[in-house]
Amino acid sequence: MLESLPEFKSEKLLTAGMSKADAAVYEIGDGLYGVFTVDVLSPIVDDPVTFGRIAFANCISDILSMGGTPVLALNVALFPRDVEIDKLGEIIRGCALSAIENGVLIAGGHTAKNNDVKYGLSVFGTVVKDKIRFSDRAKSGQVIVLTKPLGTGILYAGKAKYSQEFEKAVSWMVKTNTCASKIFSEIGINCSTDVTGYGLAVSLLEVAQSSGCEMHIEASKIPTMEGVLEASQYFTCPVLAQNMDMMGDKLVIGQDVEPHFLNIANDAQTSGGLIGFVDENKITDCLGAFEGSGCFGQVIGYIADGSPKVVLSK
Repeated sequence: MLESLPEFKSEKLLTAGMSKADAAVYEIGDGLYGVFTVDVLSPIVDDPVTFGRIAFANCISDILSMGGTPVLALNVALFPRDVEIDKLGEIIRGCALSAIENGVLIAGGHTAKNNDVKYGLSVFGTVVKDKIRFSDRAKSGQVIVLTKPLGTGILYAGKAKYSQEFEKAVSWMVKTNTCASKIFSEIGINCSTDVTGYGLAVSLLEVAQSSGCEMHIEASKIPTMEGVLEASQYFTCPVLAQNMDMMGDKLVIGQDVEPHFLNIANDAQTSGGLIGFVDENKITDCLGAFEGSGCFGQVIGYIADGSPKVVLSK
């Protein structure tokens, strides 16, 4: 579809032609760049305030994955005519509480009628040029670091059985990627992305295709939320088949990989973590920074030369 659209070019638009960029980056001047994104999502929890907090963390993630600092946001709310206005207000309040905690201004927004509730943000952030992280700069020899465990889609699908585990997963979803992004910027990496509703495998493939390299992931090193290893043998997120179709033959599975890891690697994430591509000589400092700050960060694989694909081994 995108191929048929006119392409907008400008010397100031650094992401021109980058269809897989997490956000748009535009030169403001004096070495400062604006980072722009928009996202909306459906409620994944019943409590409206908690959903608002999850939406905030989810929507600023693209700014953070590009190395930016979120500054300003606008509400985007879609809802049916019969929605309880108080419920919508609580969603917006939850988002506002997280925005205050993270130093982000919310300056209005837009509402529209829809068949069901969807909520999100249009976000503006800033970044200096040498801290911008693009998704087309991964290279062979780098180590792949994931900053949140996987499993939100699986636990959501199985929350009737795994209700306590799902509640613990919510604590990951409300957590922003601010700490992880700061560490990546401090150690000087120039390529990262975030894990989205398309899952870990697709997120990695998009970077592989943009950078011209091959991603190698060890299933045993993929961090998962509590209960996910068991739940993944019985439950799948609603878009699992769609995510796997997007991978096609670009996902190579080792013969000794247990089948449920295929489920985990393609599980849709709500407010997923960042994936950082770290030079080997910086990985010790990187992991030390994660440990020292109390943030989560785990090595899950490495990058090799080869045609763009994701190789999942035991």
